[in-house]
Amino acid sequence: SLDQQIQLIHGKIPGWLGELALNIMEAKKDQEIYLAITHDKEYQLKFPAQQADSSHVTYTTVPNTVVELHSHPGELGAFFSLQDREDEQGYKIFVVLGHVGDDVPDYEAKLGIYGHFAPMKWDEVFDG
Repeated sequence: SLDQQIQLIHGKIPGWLGELALNIMEAKKDQEIYLAITHDKEYQLKFPAQQADSSHVTYTTVPNTVVELHSHPGELGAFFSLQDREDEQGYKIFVVLGHVGDDVPDYEAKLGIYGHFAPMKWDEVFDG
């Protein structure tokens, strides 16, 4: 059998960036939030210009994005909507965090290769 594996050329993303992303999303727990993790000499978390409400976010794309993250606030779990699948056409990792603001947020992650997707685990992307 074949095992799928991904290796980020700059190494795994520091876990504290994932925690920071969750903290930012929890601070705005009544609306969807979009964040990007980029790499230009080092990994950085970016919070680009965006318009958001409780069920939708439109945003400005960020160059050198490795991971796109967006949130589902409150009781909405982690899943990729039809709109997400239409938007996610690049070559990068996509993460949705669900139940943001609840006691136990959840996530779904996938590697996107121009409209084709493979599920991923948090520890395949983030260190710690």
